Amino acid sequence: MKVSERQVIAKRVLHFYSEICNKSKVETVNHFLKEGLKRRTIYGIINRFNTRGTTDFAPKTGRPPTVSTPKLVKNVIKKLLNTNLSEHKIASQLKTSQTIVNRIKNKNNIKTNKCISAPKYSGNQSQRAKTYCREIYRKSIHKNLIIDDESYVMADPENIPGQKYFRFTEKCSVPDKLMFKCKEKFPKKYLVWQAMDDKGNVSEPYIKIGCMNAEEYRKECLEKRLLPFIQKHHTIDNALFWPDLATIHYSARAQEWLKDNRIECIAKERNPPNVPHARPIERFWSICKRRYGQR
Repeated sequence: MKVSERQVIAKRVLHFYSEICNKSKVETVNHFLKEGLKRRTIYGIINRFNTRGTTDFAPKTGRPPTVSTPKLVKNVIKKLLNTNLSEHKIASQLKTSQTIVNRIKNKNNIKTNKCISAPKYSGNQSQRAKTYCREIYRKSIHKNLIIDDESYVMADPENIPGQKYFRFTEKCSVPDKLMFKCKEKFPKKYLVWQAMDDKGNVSEPYIKIGCMNAEEYRKECLEKRLLPFIQKHHTIDNALFWPDLATIHYSARAQEWLKDNRIECIAKERNPPNVPHARPIERFWSICKRRYGQR
């Protein structure tokens, strides 16, 4: 029986109970038993009226049911395609269920992917990056591009960023060393320098603890490692050196050494800012750190 039909019956029972038989439960029950109503239903209507003063049903607990109306479908699709909100958050804002949001998403063939990390430019950095990268590309057509970079690597592989998982049949039996990923507050780390060319060759690394100054960069990186690397795989005349914009790379000592050894270097004012996606050594670092973290 529908709710509307039950409400009509309840009003008839209430009218007979309060207006005709002067609130006699026995007379009311006997009258409606002859119409085929159940005794429990009649008593329930009377008791509900005596308790709450109305025969209306109490509202159900929990989230009210929702319907995928055209307006709701339109709003869900708009939220899915124009925001980065989760399905749970969208359902909360539109006062519907996450299940309905998911059904609308699947029905309209909307896919979900992880966001791609990209540099955030400020001012005219975007335009400068495009212009200067174009210049480097044109120069590298007839020369061998060589890139160098430094990166800090945690001494303990446990401190390398990344997800770790553990599996179990009974959680209480998992050892602490598998369940927890422990991190030091001030972990020991190494500074690693290395150079790479456009053919994938890499130089000998320079590893140390702490920061590196300009003289150390000139002596340990350029003189002892970069020059032998170029002489082994290329020639000086065909090398184009592209350092990043770190201060020590464009120090007076480093630039003087490069000039004395006839190694062409990208000028600081023509070096594109914030372009890690154009420097494959950045990807090289991430692969090395991931493999080191698996030890």
